[in-house]
Amino acid sequence: LYEALMERADRLYPNDHWFFGKRLVHLLSQGRTDEVRKLLELASPEFKAMSMYHHQYGMLYLHERNIEAMEQEYRFAVATSPENPQHWSYLSMALRHLGRFDEAIIAADHALDLDPTARFALQVHQKVAERKGDKAAAKHFEARIAASMPGVDHPQIRAATKLTQQGDFKGAVAI
Repeated sequence: LYEALMERADRLYPNDHWFFGKRLVHLLSQGRTDEVRKLLELASPEFKAMSMYHHQYGMLYLHERNIEAMEQEYRFAVATSPENPQHWSYLSMALRHLGRFDEAIIAADHALDLDPTARFALQVHQKVAERKGDKAAAKHFEARIAASMPGVDHPQIRAATKLTQQGDFKGAVAI
């Protein structure tokens, strides 16, 4: 059904970047990375000039575990749209995975300056603090992560994430 809706949206709104982006997100969620890559290669020049283009490539590279390429795409994204906290958050995530913790914290701080509840930036701070053995800072950021998602118990998120990583989607949804 979703595919049919997206195909219809493509026909009705062939140059709508929002629909195009939603289609890419949907395909990535299904692991259809080859289709995402093909669509990105065929994207309009207008879309390619947008930060969303680099965000989508960054997400593709994250799915493929190509963190170096992910970093480069998010560097382009923040250069194109420096006011977008999501781009800074994903850049900080890439830098943390590359072991460049000081740079990761700087990027996370940019995200948090723009949005104090930027969850991925808060998680980067927490993970770097854990890595450095700073339990107090890690707890501080864990509390901020929980506070950034009112009504959602953080341990539940961790449990659901773990189940999802193990392939138990029904169990994750049940939490």
